Amino acid sequence: MTRDQLEVKMTDMLDAGYSGEQERQLLEQLQPFPDLLQDWQLLSEGLPELHYDDAYAMRPAPPAFINSLREQLQPGFLSDSLQWFPGYFAAAALMLITFTGLYSLSTDSPSEITGQQISDWVYMAEEEQQLQQQELLVQELPFMMTQSPNLDE
Repeated sequence: MTRDQLEVKMTDMLDAGYSGEQERQLLEQLQPFPDLLQDWQLLSEGLPELHYDDAYAMRPAPPAFINSLREQLQPGFLSDSLQWFPGYFAAAALMLITFTGLYSLSTDSPSEITGQQISDWVYMAEEEQQLQQQELLVQELPFMMTQSPNLDE
């Protein structure tokens, strides 16, 4: 078997599963290709388990770091301004509600416009445009149209 065929066979066996006899035959066929044999051994073992603690070991914070955080969190300008924030937020929300209400009372509410009214406006505009075009065509005619003679007579 060629190298490419062996790679396909390895992939198929990993996807579909394999018996001990099939693996023994594959190992014999992989002997001329030591790198593929090593790949098969790694792939057949499966993926190693990864643990979060192995990648990011947890360790206690040094006391100096904790003390510096405590000093930064002592009452000061930032903490005082954060205490006033809910009051400012409530005032801004009240103003927004008030101005929205006043605006809705002072103008026509858009909810009164229905889809039927919009389609009527569109069709009226189209009809007016068609009438204007017809009037222009009639004005451009060089003669007056009269009743056509009866050709059946």
